[in-house]
Amino acid sequence: MIKIAVDLLGADRSETELLKGVLTSLNNYPDLFVYALGNKEVLINALESEDYDKDRLEIIDAPEVITNFENPMDAIRTKPKSSMVMGATLCRDNDEVGAFVSCGATGGLMVSSMFLIRPLSPSVTPVLVCEFIKRDGKNICLSDCGANLENPPEKIVAFAKMGSAYMKAKGVENPAVRLLSNGAEEGKGTAKIKEAYNLLKETNLNFKGNIEGSTVLSSDADVIATDGFEGNVLLKTLECGANSVINDIYDYANTLEGKEKEDYIAFAHKLHKRYDYNTQGGAVLLGVKKPVIKGHGAATAETMESIIKIAHTLVKNNVVDKIKAEFSL
Repeated sequence: MIKIAVDLLGADRSETELLKGVLTSLNNYPDLFVYALGNKEVLINALESEDYDKDRLEIIDAPEVITNFENPMDAIRTKPKSSMVMGATLCRDNDEVGAFVSCGATGGLMVSSMFLIRPLSPSVTPVLVCEFIKRDGKNICLSDCGANLENPPEKIVAFAKMGSAYMKAKGVENPAVRLLSNGAEEGKGTAKIKEAYNLLKETNLNFKGNIEGSTVLSSDADVIATDGFEGNVLLKTLECGANSVINDIYDYANTLEGKEKEDYIAFAHKLHKRYDYNTQGGAVLLGVKKPVIKGHGAATAETMESIIKIAHTLVKNNVVDKIKAEFSL
């Protein structure tokens, strides 16, 4: 049985909306067990009219919420009954729970993960990864996409290893790794990037060289290794570019009528689903003892379903063991 903890509080939408994504996931995966954390009375009432396997869902009463307006360190100390703290604690204390899912406050989730679930080893720096769909339909992993802003070359190599382990857990046998730089040629980039390039050549990773931003979605890469600062800039630039094109299509559609208008709107929806990384499952924190999947605050039931799919896959395919193997832990 794949057991995961799901925090249903702290998102923009109600816990009952996100609960629908949990129930759909239980129907999709017969081997899934969910500990759902939130207001127990509200959730129990919402479940009365639902058809689901009661043996694979446990509601844990967690009435407090950590918000984006609180200091994360203070919040995890002063709100022990919050869904986020209780979920992270459950992951820490119950070996059978394989992952933690939340759409709540990013700062609170990162702090809870670091101080309660805890890093795999003092030598491992946890990293945020996220996925995009390339033009060929395959997924590509960005590691780091924002957790660590300033890092020496050795850390970028570590991020490449975790990204590779992640993609192996997603079913890619020998992930192709590329290093983000300002040019594809060897020798491009800052001193840090040049050193990271040399170090990556000495690893057992399937390192294919540099990649520049203009070819990210059309390359042969399965993993892009980068500093968290550059990775976050790339993430938001890709989102901005995609959203600009999508909004242009919507604007044009609104000048049309009938089926032609409907076709353009449907095409815009399709593009949004393809290039918005949140629809692919959000971001995943790796390098802690259990993977933590962070969904967008504006998550819907469908988003929750996608996030749980990621969690199920990572636990089932032993992503933590794959990371340990990369670091010989």
